[in-house]
Amino acid sequence: MTLRPFAAALAGALALPAATCTPERPAFAESEPAPAACGDYRALAEALRRRFGETPRWHAEENRGFALEFFANADGGWTLVMRRGDEACAVAAGTAWRLAPESAF
Repeated sequence: MTLRPFAAALAGALALPAATCTPERPAFAESEPAPAACGDYRALAEALRRRFGETPRWHAEENRGFALEFFANADGGWTLVMRRGDEACAVAAGTAWRLAPESAF
């Protein structure tokens, strides 16, 4: 899979909750999402590998110096990391990840 289709799919996936959630209909009723876990990129990547068996699957760079990196494991666990230089934040995580054919996008 090339980066452009993945980036477009990711942007669409991130935009959908924002477009469908309102104060009257929140995504997480009565709860706040956990704060992002931030720190040194190498330490974060190593922790994802050791604790969850997640390894980098995709990397997409943004033109203002940020990068999005997607880590996943064979069981479907995943973490989305936003990185700038040596600093990174895990901004989302979940389960049931699977590789979809490029034609699915």
